[in-house]
Amino acid sequence: NIPAAPDISVSGHGTHVAGIAAAPIDGTGAVGVAPASASHPIMPVQVVLNSRGDSTDATIMSGITYAVNHGAKVINISSGGPGYSQAFQDTVNWATKRGTLIVASVGNEGLADNGLNFPAGYDHVIGVGAQCDGVVDAPYCPTAYGRAAFSNSNFSVDVLAPGVNILSTLASGVVDLTEPAGYGRMEGTSMASPFVAGIAALAYSSHPGATPFQVGRLIEMSGSRAVAGFKRNDTAGWGVVNAVRSVNGTAPINDITEPNDDVNWVPSTFNIVLSNTAPI
Repeated sequence: NIPAAPDISVSGHGTHVAGIAAAPIDGTGAVGVAPASASHPIMPVQVVLNSRGDSTDATIMSGITYAVNHGAKVINISSGGPGYSQAFQDTVNWATKRGTLIVASVGNEGLADNGLNFPAGYDHVIGVGAQCDGVVDAPYCPTAYGRAAFSNSNFSVDVLAPGVNILSTLASGVVDLTEPAGYGRMEGTSMASPFVAGIAALAYSSHPGATPFQVGRLIEMSGSRAVAGFKRNDTAGWGVVNAVRSVNGTAPINDITEPNDDVNWVPSTFNIVLSNTAPI
């Protein structure tokens, strides 16, 4: 298990992400989407190996295990990379069965290889892309409040959330000279993901007993495309999230069969013999 720990990254990435999701209402600075409190604390779990912020499947899976075993209902993972791992998918399924929803950033390679990143690409994970702010700034934000062009576009995208010019908390020793001490601005799908994690926390609070499936569908069906009657697509998923609709909406009927991913235990090859005398 990886214990809860302070942010060791030189960029303060983890602290910035945590502040977006849950900075408390303390009369100072920014306030998170689902403000942390004594009764609803944030659980910082260190999954990076060094000050550069490097992580592995093993460290993130250990972090998920730690968080679930210590009562986390929502896990935000603003990290990822290429390469499917069945062990990681099994870890996601394990967390989901225990009532924990995982939210993850889809990646920032939209203007390059636009690759599929994990854990956002796994089943039962809410993959979050980045929405621009109101400033048109090519090539990253060609349309005000549209999808950021750097945000990956593929089947991992479930919803969009603000991910450009986001003000949040900074770790001790990290300085943004354009903002007051302790605060700074960053951008990326890493910043968009905790917005959705915060909304998920609020939806759990407003829907006692809801499952990860129900909370995830509440968020998706409250997205701008879904409300407008459009289908999901790889660019925007179900559209831009809406906290008010997610929190106040009616939870869908739970799918008691989810997660149902035991197919991975079926042998991948079969010895099948066809007879040319069998009737058609």
